[in-house]
Parts: sequence; C-alpha cells; structure tokens
Amino acid sequence: IEGYNMTAEQNGGYGNGMTYLINRPMQPTTKTVYAIMRENQDNFSEFYQLCQANFSADQLIAAGFQTEEMKTDNDLWKAEVKKYRIFNDEGIYPPFNEKVVRFFNNYRYTVYIPTNEKIQEARQRGLMTYDEIIEYMENHMIQDEEGQSTGVLPEAEQLKVKAMITLLMNFLKYHFCDQSVFVDNCTDEVQCQSACSDNEGNYISVYVHQTPGAISLTDNSNRAVNVVGAYNQLARDYELDAPTDNARAIRSSSYVVLHNVNNYLLFDGSLKDNFSKAWETPAEAKAFVKKFRLK
Repeated sequence: IEGYNMTAEQNGGYGNGMTYLINRPMQPTTKTVYAIMRENQDNFSEFYQLCQANFSADQLIAAGFQTEEMKTDNDLWKAEVKKYRIFNDEGIYPPFNEKVVRFFNNYRYTVYIPTNEKIQEARQRGLMTYDEIIEYMENHMIQDEEGQSTGVLPEAEQLKVKAMITLLMNFLKYHFCDQSVFVDNCTDEVQCQSACSDNEGNYISVYVHQTPGAISLTDNSNRAVNVVGAYNQLARDYELDAPTDNARAIRSSSYVVLHNVNNYLLFDGSLKDNFSKAWETPAEAKAFVKKFRLK
C-alpha cells in the first residue's frame, strides 16, 4: 500500500533497496509436494503414481533386505523398511490427509518431475512399478506340494527382485535435489546433490544450468534434460506438533520448488538403453544392489 525508495540513486550514493508497506502478512505456500503432484494430473500423474510405492515389511523380507542384525533389532528393521517409500505419514503429524517427502530435512529442495510421456517411455524400457514388482514376486514364489505359495523366492529371483526395488527407489530419489533452483532472469551453474547415493556414501549430483527464462540439466549419464511446461510450482512440506485439529505449531518444514522436465534423469549411465540391465543376470543384480543399496 506504500513504498519507499532507499536505493543508492535516491540516497546520495548509499542504498538499501526498496521498502514496501503491505496491508497484511505474507503467507508462504501451505501445499505439500504430495498435494501439488496429486492435483496436477496433466503434468505429474505418472511420476506421482510411481512415488506411491510403499513396500511392506513382509515384501522386503521376501526380497532379502532383512539382515541377520535386523532380525534381532526391531528399531533397525523399522528404519530399513521406511527407506523403501518416498512419501510418509507414519509416526509423524503431517497436514490432514497429506504425506510428506520422507527424506526432506528442514532445508530447501527442487523436485524435477518428468512428463507423463517420459515416465511411460521409462516403463517401456524396463522400469518396473510397485505393482509390477509385487506381481513378479507372487508369480515366482516357491510352491509347496499342494501348489500354494510358500512366500519364499528362489535365490536367483530374490536377487532380481532386490535389484528391481533398489532401482525403482533410486530412480525416484534422483529427481529430488538439494537447493531450490528457479526458472528466473539469471545465468548460473550449480551442482546439486540428489537424494540418491552410491555404496561409498556419495550423493549423486545433477548439474543445473540457468539462463534467463530457462533451466537445463545434465544427469549422471551425461544426458541433457530441459525444464518445460509446469515450472516454479511452490510447495512446503511440514510436520505439526500434534494431529491437525490439535496442532499449535509447526515442528519442522522444508521449502520446495517443482519443475516439469522433458525427460527422466538417470543416476547410472549403464541403464541408458534398458533398465532391466540391472537384473539381467543374478550376478549383475547382486552387483547393482551392492553399489546402490538405499542409505
């Protein structure tokens, strides 16, 4: 409603920008990443559906993720199970009927969401969804004498399933990056760590190139990907101190910007031609899981 010019040109060479009086407090966005992805079906629906993956403890046991130590340490096993989901609402108080990104931690982030067509292309090249992985598991379980499933996979199939799950989760996590980077009137280059890491604890980077009105990315397979369509979508993932009706404060929050991109990002160059390369043989599956097991 009122502005004051405090720039150097108006103040004898000493400036401190512009000051504006406004008629009410500015409210940051209260929409979560989950809500924005759910609502924007035209641009985000295929990626959103992939992010619904939520492997149960029993499914992960069948896939061979439970170590001997985890069998006797329930807290360790619970922490392991949580790694195999993107969105979470267990043991926390997110906004009503919402979920938050499990690995966000009071910081600023960017989510790069491939177009629906590119997610479909990834699936055609062998990327398996949660439902497809579970169906594969059910179809390859060892059967008893009466033809009933024992809930146990043969060793070779277990290695493949383990690689399928590891690949899906890392594929998704590679699209979630540190730093909020906007399509803006600027020129800059930034190396941003993703949520995907290797067995040495290195978070795999995405290289971001900003020019006025555009962003281009270079992924870990040296592919060029561009921001298109829906971009600069603002979100805030936050946890409350109690269920929504009784909450009095925000316990933690992260600010996020979402962009549509014209291709999916690849964290491993060996997957360029076909995602099933990761589990083509039991030996390759074992090596892939060893290199990219979730942290």
